[in-house]
Amino acid sequence: MAEWQDVKDFLIENYEKDFGMSILAGPDGYAAVVQTDSFREVVLVFNDSPIVTVAAIICDTSQATFEQIWNAQTTIGVGLTNDSYMLRNLSVMQTLDAADLQVPMYLVASSAHKIRTALGL
Repeated sequence: MAEWQDVKDFLIENYEKDFGMSILAGPDGYAAVVQTDSFREVVLVFNDSPIVTVAAIICDTSQATFEQIWNAQTTIGVGLTNDSYMLRNLSVMQTLDAADLQVPMYLVASSAHKIRTALGL
């Protein structure tokens, strides 16, 4: 995959869209439902060309401190968007293939789920 449309086509073909969260993904992004045996998690995928950003909202800033979020995970970047903490993974779009997209989507989804569980949210 080297173009955003290729990424978006892959997402449409392989992931259910969460229409309720689509507004957060924006008109050019995608709110994908990542399903595993034990949980469902919405992952937001953004076109930040030349980067593809895979993100998941953890919680509102009133529900936890940055330190609590950071200490609950070790593998993905933590960011602040408006009034929510998010996990983020960045990939270069030009060299992106299916595995390069699926692995971070699962990692972001499972990490967000793990953090919320650890924080009792």
